[in-house]
Amino acid sequence: MWYSSKRRNEKADRPSKVENTVSYPNDLGEQINGMNARNINRNKKRMLLNNRALTYCLLFVLLVVTAGVTARQLLVKSGSAKNEAFRMKKLIDANNVGNNNGDNTRTVIAQATRKDESLAQYSISLVLLHVEEWKNHWSSKNIRAFMSFYHKNFADRKNFEDNKRRIFTKEQFIQIDISNVESEAKSDSIVVRFTQRYNSKSFSDTARKELVWSNTEDGWKIISETIIR
Repeated sequence: MWYSSKRRNEKADRPSKVENTVSYPNDLGEQINGMNARNINRNKKRMLLNNRALTYCLLFVLLVVTAGVTARQLLVKSGSAKNEAFRMKKLIDANNVGNNNGDNTRTVIAQATRKDESLAQYSISLVLLHVEEWKNHWSSKNIRAFMSFYHKNFADRKNFEDNKRRIFTKEQFIQIDISNVESEAKSDSIVVRFTQRYNSKSFSDTARKELVWSNTEDGWKIISETIIR
């Protein structure tokens, strides 16, 4: 019949339920695999961090142990050095006790001599400044300042001062120049040698002079003055 054929055709053209069913991508397995891979990576990172932390801990423990051993070795060496120093001190003390009084006296004298020589050596610069001041006070005819450089036990000090005072009063001017200065430390004294040029209105002279300075309770003072040529 005509309608029967049409309905059959409609049925034939109607889309099937199977064809209208929504199809989902079949990637569930891939998602699961990706999640598993990420979990594995996290676990690996966690294991690496744990291993690294463990390694640092072991290194720290090893460092502490090594430092402890080194410290003990240093303490042992220090103790040994102290014991050796103490033993040597005992031997030296025993040796000093065994020496007679004459040896001890010579030791004290030698130490005092070295001390005086060292003091003189370091005082040379100071004495050379005194020589310059001594020369200037002589040129300015300042008798008091000039005589202050001479020790109270300087040979024939009073006659020496009286003679200088007379010359200072008589001369209108005095000019003193020194050159070729040499100095050396001897025991507890300092010897200064120089060429002295003396010039005044009535007298002129050039000579080589030697001043011996000694360290006294009042400082460095002249104890000897000599024309050497």
